[in-house]
Amino acid sequence: MSTYQLRTLEMESGERLRLLFSATSSEPLYDALMFNLFMLRARGLAHRTVDQALRSVMLLLTVFDKCGVDLERCLRERVSLKDYELEAAFDACSYELSEIQKWQSLKLVAGAKSIVRISEHARMRSGIKPLKQVQEQTRTIRLLYIRKYLEWLVETKQFEFPIDSVEYHHLLTQKNVIKKFFSERTPSTRSRNTLDQRSGLDPGVRARLLEVIEIDHPENPWGRCVRERNRLIVLWFYHTGVRRAELLGVKVADINFQQAEVLIARRPIDVEDSRRDKPDAKTRDRVLPIARTLAKDTHDYVVKARRRTGRARSHPYLLVATGSGSPLTLSAVNAVFAALRRKVPGIPDDFCPHVLRHTWNDRFSELSDKERFEPAEEKKIRSNLMGWSETSSTAETYTRRHVRRKARKASLAMQDGAFGDIEI
Repeated sequence: MSTYQLRTLEMESGERLRLLFSATSSEPLYDALMFNLFMLRARGLAHRTVDQALRSVMLLLTVFDKCGVDLERCLRERVSLKDYELEAAFDACSYELSEIQKWQSLKLVAGAKSIVRISEHARMRSGIKPLKQVQEQTRTIRLLYIRKYLEWLVETKQFEFPIDSVEYHHLLTQKNVIKKFFSERTPSTRSRNTLDQRSGLDPGVRARLLEVIEIDHPENPWGRCVRERNRLIVLWFYHTGVRRAELLGVKVADINFQQAEVLIARRPIDVEDSRRDKPDAKTRDRVLPIARTLAKDTHDYVVKARRRTGRARSHPYLLVATGSGSPLTLSAVNAVFAALRRKVPGIPDDFCPHVLRHTWNDRFSELSDKERFEPAEEKKIRSNLMGWSETSSTAETYTRRHVRRKARKASLAMQDGAFGDIEI
């Protein structure tokens, strides 16, 4: 059973506040609440990003509890965190939180200044069953937020003492220990392992996808009653490159059917949204052009299928659930893509809405090559359409397949001794 829980407080204004609770208390943890208010929400982070940060804090507290580390006492009584205690938290970041929560205790071997690794502890306790691990990106994010939380805690405690006091300098030393420990062990967010990272669909799979989602295609994986809506969902992701939460946040009034454009808006506070797990856009507000055919298909859906569905007219959101007419949920979109992965041969196992965001960027790169955009112009246009700042380097994450293709072509041309004759 988990000793910590995350709950959401929803205010009358529609604003949401994530709170971390101990299972033994009816009040939220004060330090986690202050960290959220001053270090997360103050930066305007998306709801899901805040959730990810607080889950990292939950992991840290869970590990420390099981290792017998009283973090509050350490700060209050000037007891330094040991490297092997920090090592326990570092080790835990590689595993599912549910795996860590299973164990009654994780014994630290203080005399040897080391710990029994969590993986080794599990092996001794459960035999050969391996622990469920998280992806490297998740592990890195956890390490970054744990470091931020610990440094913030120490800095907050420093304010209680004069700058020339023994207590202040002890805490400063503790902060430097934490900073050094995690900076040496946290991998760069620009990982060297790029082969297994997500990329867009290759042209053959793109054609296959657009073929099978047609209403009357024999391999269409969805029931008849949802084929029109699900096809529309895939086409929106494919043609606009929007994120999952951005599409679910689109309201009918956001679409200008005459001008064939849509407003992608950030609405962290939206009283009209009744969904429990509210979609929350991460990137900037922007107006996107949409193809006339996509605008027409969307309009047909609004005036026909959507209008006939349950209570769809009682809310403004474009996409609705079959039967009830409620705003479509994040899990429902996941199910649309799960059916494609499960039932259509040739669709990649990792296929999801974000793969189509990568695919859009591949297609934009191909267009840029064809139109001979200048690099600065290409970056500016891409960032505008994706909702990034003009100085953002995020585009590098979304152009892996295109870069690899050009690199392959250049390498083969050099090997053939015809580099000067081939246009890259």
